[in-house]
Amino acid sequence: MNYKYFIFAAIAVMLMSIVRWNRQDLIIGKYVGADDKNLGQKLGYDVEMSLDSYNYVQYVNYYNGEDVGKEVTKPYSYRILVPMIASMLPFESFTSLNIINLSSEILTVLFLMYIFGAMGFSDKVQLAGGLLFAVSFPVFYYGVVGLLDAPAILIITAGIYFIIKDKNNWLMFILVLGAMTNEKTILIIPFMFAYIYKDKSLKKAIYQSFLYFLLFISISLVTRNLSVYFDSNFI
Repeated sequence: MNYKYFIFAAIAVMLMSIVRWNRQDLIIGKYVGADDKNLGQKLGYDVEMSLDSYNYVQYVNYYNGEDVGKEVTKPYSYRILVPMIASMLPFESFTSLNIINLSSEILTVLFLMYIFGAMGFSDKVQLAGGLLFAVSFPVFYYGVVGLLDAPAILIITAGIYFIIKDKNNWLMFILVLGAMTNEKTILIIPFMFAYIYKDKSLKKAIYQSFLYFLLFISISLVTRNLSVYFDSNFI
């Protein structure tokens, strides 16, 4: 891969992220005002904020030692990894979440270009793929507004790359991270099944996919027991 092209695509991601950074919604504010400004103001921000973002910011606050009462609810309380990491950054909670989101988007571009390279596409096609991702809806709209979509997309993209390259140890690691980040990362499993079935055999596809599915579910259940939990009954 031509890393100059990767840097170019990464810059494109950052430029797209400026508009919605920390829900400032520069220029486009009047077109995306569908969330609740009261939620943002409750956390000390003069911006609109979705209920999802509110929960995640409060989760970071929880790991920072604040008493957030019953503000973090299911299923947000199960997604422990990103809020925990965000609480370790030397910034306020909302910004810390979005720094992780922006970093995830940049790394997603890297893995996406790796995937194109593994499939035999030229450097210019890899760049085109990276730029298309940079201007895509998930990056522009959901990327840096306090959600966990960007880390989930990174984990899915990295998982696909490790499947294609047959790097099973890395794949197990990324699945563990996925189970601790967002349950939608289980989408790696269907891709694994289809890829192994196409490349090897149905028997191997079923066997390997089932083992990784058990790993994902097991880590998910352990994570839920370790998470901040305000309801009386588990699951």
